[in-house]
Amino acid sequence: MLAKFMDLGPTATITGTITNIRVKLNIRASIGADGLVAQLDKFDVKNLGLLTVDVKGLGFILNFLVEIVVDVIGNLIKGLVGELLQGTIKNIINSILKNPPPIPSRTLNILQLTARHPYIIPRAVPKIY
Repeated sequence: MLAKFMDLGPTATITGTITNIRVKLNIRASIGADGLVAQLDKFDVKNLGLLTVDVKGLGFILNFLVEIVVDVIGNLIKGLVGELLQGTIKNIINSILKNPPPIPSRTLNILQLTARHPYIIPRAVPKIY
């Protein structure tokens, strides 16, 4: 946070966390001539946990007071914030699903092997970096 007038004023750092987020999502996927096509149909934020804020740089008393005010107001409007984020996050996920990153060749080899031999189940899926 930066509130300055003519290069004079306080500088503060605000860090926020939400302890628990529960979402429900439905992804529809199909394999066709174009390959794998996936789309996120539903993305609902079901629960936003406790919002906590840590303020530094304003001095002990102001840090303490701003934290209390922001914690109370943030927890009162977190449902509204969750609803606003739903559409944005859904659009981001759908854009990623429309243009997925390339599959690493090592993972692709495992998928091709299991497709040819349905009784072979890979013991570990390699990490995608």
